[in-house]
Amino acid sequence: GSILLLMGNIDSFMIGIFSDNIADVGIYNIAVRISTVTSIILFSVNSFVAPRISQLYSNNNYKELNNIIRNSTRIIFIFTIPFVCIFIFIPKYLLSFFGTDFIIGYKALIILSIGQFINAFSGSVGYIMQLTNHEKSFQNIVIIALFINVLLNFILIPIYSINGAALASMISLVFWNLSCIIYIRNTLKIKTYFSLFNEN
Repeated sequence: GSILLLMGNIDSFMIGIFSDNIADVGIYNIAVRISTVTSIILFSVNSFVAPRISQLYSNNNYKELNNIIRNSTRIIFIFTIPFVCIFIFIPKYLLSFFGTDFIIGYKALIILSIGQFINAFSGSVGYIMQLTNHEKSFQNIVIIALFINVLLNFILIPIYSINGAALASMISLVFWNLSCIIYIRNTLKIKTYFSLFNEN
């Protein structure tokens, strides 16, 4: 939890250090808050399915566990996509509600929203690993993702400012989600990512 909290705030902290314009921190924070609106859907679905995942795993009912995870991923993805599309196609309009000075953060919002698209596509990978006795492996993946985030922020913020921070955040989020997808697929034989078709 501490690592995830740090990961969510390290971008703004490093923008404050490396950016010449202190206002960039506020602009970036608004872009982050808009892009993470989609997380409400993820948290809402997880609040319902988390106890069920834990119960099914404890009972070794992997067939039903796979069904629950697949259906929850579809719900998350389907309800997240409209928001992501809005954030990507009309970012300037959304940011203009906070003032004209915030419009320059539209590229950062697009990049962050692409990261949230991957997050929705991947499903509840973090919850699944923590509820199936793989929390240490999840911790290791998140630590590596944090390291990637910090390293890329260090490299990209001085060059691209808030867009560099957004890119660093997106890459670390993609790494985290895809690593969890692969880990879960290899260890639990469960497909967590969104698909239009049923797969075994």
